[in-house]
Amino acid sequence: MTETVEWCTVVWQVVDGTSSTTSTGWTTFAVAALTGAFGLAGIWLGQKKQAQSQAKSVRAALLAEVAAIEKFLVAENYLEKLKKIAQDLSAVKSALQRGTRRFQVATADHLNRIYKANLAHLGALSKTEAILVVRLHHLLEGFLADVTGSGPLAFGSTRPEKFEAAAQQVEDILNIAHRLTGEEKR
Repeated sequence: MTETVEWCTVVWQVVDGTSSTTSTGWTTFAVAALTGAFGLAGIWLGQKKQAQSQAKSVRAALLAEVAAIEKFLVAENYLEKLKKIAQDLSAVKSALQRGTRRFQVATADHLNRIYKANLAHLGALSKTEAILVVRLHHLLEGFLADVTGSGPLAFGSTRPEKFEAAAQQVEDILNIAHRLTGEEKR
């Protein structure tokens, strides 16, 4: 047992240089500082990894929503329908002889639910992606305002340029969606 005590005394004298028990020494301070630094670094790295994971999730969700919007617009054939109405109205030269044409879409607000829920997280996207996503949803909301409820096209119009403008909005939405999703243009 005496050999162990003597060995501890030797180690203490080599590390601290004294055998005094009155001072704590720099070694204890260094160990505490390193422990604290590693603890803070661990927390910081964990939060950074969590933020990166959340950014990937938000990006994937927003792009999936864009793909769903694109698929919906293509499946409903809105672009061609609007162009056909505009063409039919343009074929009649006299505005007085044109019949009122309506284009109404029955849809809920669920088309951009993910976008609305993640407005505060658009920073997860690249600058270009964020600009395109916001532009797409701006166009979509404008289009839906025209073709739902008491919008001008839902109510009815004899002016072909109204339908041409709506067709252009749908085409712009589809082009932006194509850029964001990278899918083949339909």
